[in-house]
Amino acid sequence: MKDEMIKNGNGPQRLKRYHVKVLGNAVLEKEGVEETFLSNTLNISLSGALIETSHPMPLGSLLRYNFHVPGVKKTFNLLAEVVRRDGPEPEAEKGGQNASGQQRALLQLYGIRFLDLTDEDRAEIAGYLFQ
Repeated sequence: MKDEMIKNGNGPQRLKRYHVKVLGNAVLEKEGVEETFLSNTLNISLSGALIETSHPMPLGSLLRYNFHVPGVKKTFNLLAEVVRRDGPEPEAEKGGQNASGQQRALLQLYGIRFLDLTDEDRAEIAGYLFQ
């Protein structure tokens, strides 16, 4: 089963997602300027991840996503595409205020698809997910 999922990591069927909670770092290029921000990786599969961040990302955006999973020494640095967004529309965001009175941005959920996952990367992520 594990080997079959590794081989079919980019197949047409939707792969099962596994809940995780790891910190990720994203670099998004917007109008020729790189924007770097943190996000939480909420779930992951062999084809992509669901991330949570207050940083807006348009659908179709390309980004470099860096994350580390427990038990794997390697830090993954993958090219990804934003394929889904969940949350309030940007113009409707009012975020609220934190205890110090500063404006607080609302968190958005983004589905990202990995574009340059190597067989080695896929095997290491599978080893973590299927342990």
